[in-house]
This record gives sequence, structure tokens and C-alpha cells, in this order.
Amino acid sequence: MADVAFLIGALIPTGVLAALFIWMPGRYVTSIVLRAGIANALALVGAALIGGMGMADGGPPKFDAALVAYALPQAIWLPERPSPSSFSIFHLGVRTQRFL
Repeated sequence: MADVAFLIGALIPTGVLAALFIWMPGRYVTSIVLRAGIANALALVGAALIGGMGMADGGPPKFDAALVAYALPQAIWLPERPSPSSFSIFHLGVRTQRFL
């Protein structure tokens, strides 16, 4: 039951990070598929860094455990076939049509 709660709770930061990182490569990367891949990879790394420091509990950071823990929630945000309409659903209502 704790794993399901962690999965649901991990969807929030990974989704917010992916929605923020989708704007970073803006005019430099025009392919929506590549932008989605970059945004989701950066969001996974960011969540693993923050989560690894939180899982340390006074010891050394556990980045490997955090990367494994946040991989599934991040994979849920990665749409099967990215399109502008799927980004408005998957990335918290952020519209990307004007950047295509």
C-alpha cells in the first residue's frame, strides 16, 4: 500500500518538473518528440537528485534508489505518441501549439 501511495505522490513532482522543463529547449529544439524526451529526462534526473538527498536520512545520498523509485512515475508522464493535444493533457494544461 505504501508503494501505491508513493507512486501517486511521485506523479506530482515529476509532472510539474516535466511541464517546466518542456519550455527550456524552446527555440533550439523544434521536434516535439525530442523536446518531450529532453524534458522527461531532465525531470527524472531532478526528481532523483532531490529524492536521493531526501532518502539519505543522515547518511550518504541514495541517488540510485531514488532513480529507480521515480522511473515509473516519470514513465507515466511520457506520452506514447507526443502531439500538441497530448501535451495539453499530460503536462498540466500547458499549451505548446504556438511553439511548433
